[in-house]
Parts: sequence; C-alpha cells; structure tokens
Amino acid sequence: MPQETQNKADYIVIFISEFARRFGLSALQAYRYLNRYKAIDFLDDQYNVAHTQSFEDMVQNMAGYCQRHGLSIFLRKRESHSNAEALMSTIDYMNECTVRDLVLMLMEERGLTLHEALDSVYNSETYAKLMNPATGLYFQSPVYIFSYLDRELATGKL
Repeated sequence: MPQETQNKADYIVIFISEFARRFGLSALQAYRYLNRYKAIDFLDDQYNVAHTQSFEDMVQNMAGYCQRHGLSIFLRKRESHSNAEALMSTIDYMNECTVRDLVLMLMEERGLTLHEALDSVYNSETYAKLMNPATGLYFQSPVYIFSYLDRELATGKL
C-alpha cells in the first residue's frame, strides 16, 4: 500500500478524533457528522493541502464547511476545566491507532476504498466494543481485533 494512502488514513482518523474532542462528541458521532456533510470526502480529496494546516484550524474550517453544505447545527467548542481533560488518554490513543490499523487492513485485505473502510469500521459492532473500555478490547493487537471485524463483515454478526 502506498505510503501516501497510509498517511491519509492516519490523518483522517486523527482528524475525526480531534473534531470529536473539540465539540464534545464521540468519535462515532463526529464521523457520522463529517461523513454526512461530505467533510471526509473533502479531506480525502484535499489531503495534500489539509495535512499542512494545524488540526485546530482544520477542525474549525471543516465545521464551517459542514454547516455550509447541510443542515446548519450549532457546534459549540467544548471548554476544558483542566489540562488533564484536554489531553488524550492512553486508551483514546490506543483506540485511535487501532482504528487507523483496521482501516488500512480493510483496504489491503478486502480492497476497499478509504471511504468504504472508514464506513465499515465506524459502523461496526466491533468498533462499538472497542470503544467500550469495559471490554478490554483496546488492549488487544489490531490483528486480533481485525479478525473479529473481518468475521463481522463476512457474516453480518460478531
């Protein structure tokens, strides 16, 4: 897989997480919002420019982009009460890396496009279990988690 494709997948997954943090959303809510208003497509098409900008600027720009291209909703910047709340937790980071790896594995193993792979991961039951810290799935390797995702996509159930 070309390095640019890997970089693009990494950037978009991180962007979704940053957008979610900025507006107090879950990563799934952020993905669905960004996908609905075509911001994921925009980031995919304009990656060469977008990745040179700060995440802070791009998050604000994409919020405006989404509001101009669909139902205008009020996104309010989440105010953090402490530096600890503003920092990404270890579990959040592990999940972000795992999501990126799952997207890349789907693209390579199943020949999906970036958009199809993102959609498959974020809308899967496997993703929901990964995001639930009580399952401990975040502590497993991406290859192990991929086996569950692959089975879910093949059979329609986990």
